Formats: sequence, C-alpha cells, structure tokens
Amino acid sequence: MAFQEINVGLVANDGTGDDLREAFIKINQNFDSITAGEITGAATNAENVGEYGVGVFKELADNTLSFYKLGVHPDYMDSMSIEYDPVRDQLMFYSKQSRVQYTDGVGSLIVPADKFTTIVGTQGAYISFQANPEIDLYQITVDSQLYRESAPRISATLDAQGNDIVNVGNINDIDFDALGRISGWDFGQIIGNRTSIIDWIVNQNDVDLGTFTDPEVDNIDFGTFV
Repeated sequence: MAFQEINVGLVANDGTGDDLREAFIKINQNFDSITAGEITGAATNAENVGEYGVGVFKELADNTLSFYKLGVHPDYMDSMSIEYDPVRDQLMFYSKQSRVQYTDGVGSLIVPADKFTTIVGTQGAYISFQANPEIDLYQITVDSQLYRESAPRISATLDAQGNDIVNVGNINDIDFDALGRISGWDFGQIIGNRTSIIDWIVNQNDVDLGTFTDPEVDNIDFGTFV
C-alpha cells in the first residue's frame, strides 16, 4: 500500500486535520507496511559511485535493491578468493598466487610476481624490448645473427643447401688463395681405356709427391707430356 499521509489541517486547532486516533492509526499502518516490505512510493534510490572500477549495484525494483555478486573468474579459481571477515565485518580479497608466465610454445617459465626475470643473450644474441600499452604490445625480441658471434662453432655438419660460401679468408690457417693454387689442377678428361702398358702401370700405382711445406715456392716438373 502507499504511504498514508496524516492531515494536520491548515492552522493549529482549526478542526480540519485528522484527530489523534485517526493519525496514530495511519502511523501504525505505515510502520506495519514498512516492516512487511509492502510500502510503495518511498523515495528510495541507490547508485554506484566513483570514477573507476566496476559497480556492484544492479537495480532497484519496487523495494528491492539488487547487487552483483562478487566472484573469481572461473578460469582462475585457484588464483584469488573473496571471503567475509566477521571480525572486521567486511569483505576480504585474498590473492593466493600471482605470477608471470613465459612460453615458447613448448616449455614454460612461471615466475612469482615478487621476483625479477633476467633474459640473457649469449655471444651474438641481441635482445630488445618494446612496450606500447595503447595497442597492448609487450614484446621481447631475441635476434641471433651469425655475424655477431665472437667465437662461432657448429656442433653438426653444416648444410649450405646448395648456396655459395663467399668471401672466405683462411681454412686451417692456410690462405684460401694459396689453397686454391695447391688444389686447382686441371687433369683434363679421365678415360678408362689404356693404350699402353705404361698407362696401366701409372694408373695402378700411387705416386707420393712428399709433403708440401711452402706451396708458394715449390715447383714440380712433370717433364714433357706427349
């Protein structure tokens, strides 16, 4: 029922207002309605205040104030809890664990929030950081170029995949040009037919030319080929 207003008349004792009995009947009925939650038309309102955060007030329907229930995201149930503390008479938020996780798609590194993570690059690895909160970008780039390596080594056979290796200096401390002069012989066309016993003997026996200690000054005279 609606609030019952008591008529107090225009001026004191003018006889136009409610008498005492009628006035107190209205008062009692108003209190009964409030206690029973039946009163309508009462000036009741509620709102969420503050500039930041998510409001907990949902709506006012008749005489019922509705609020959103506070809860932890179902995907992270083990990360936080919300409990009522009867001693302090307040809601308490408990963070059971807070962490940062790094992954390369296979392995993962989980670091507690109160610890620092150090990213270390070895030899030629170059590490850079980029942060742009406006586009939600937090990026760590590891650039490992072979030319940055101070002491490059390989642990398996190097496969050049058919590509050239250019601008070579030394191989086993031998200048590459000198190495080319040692191995750059042209033996012409090798054929399997022998036309004399001499050809056959030469083909069947190894020739030891000794040790080349100074390829730039040693000369070999094979005589005249006829």
